[in-house]
Amino acid sequence: MSYISKFMRDESGIATLDWVAISAGAMLLALGVFVYLQPALFNAATDLANLIRSF
Repeated sequence: MSYISKFMRDESGIATLDWVAISAGAMLLALGVFVYLQPALFNAATDLANLIRSF
């Protein structure tokens, strides 16, 4: 049996690959949400800073 065919049939690392893919997807989703919300968060922080300065 060749090394390549043995490697292709081995499924011991598939769970790790699943978790890597799930983690990468979660990170991309979080980054997308942050990029989408960033302007609104910046404006809210600016408004809050101006309100605090006015006291």
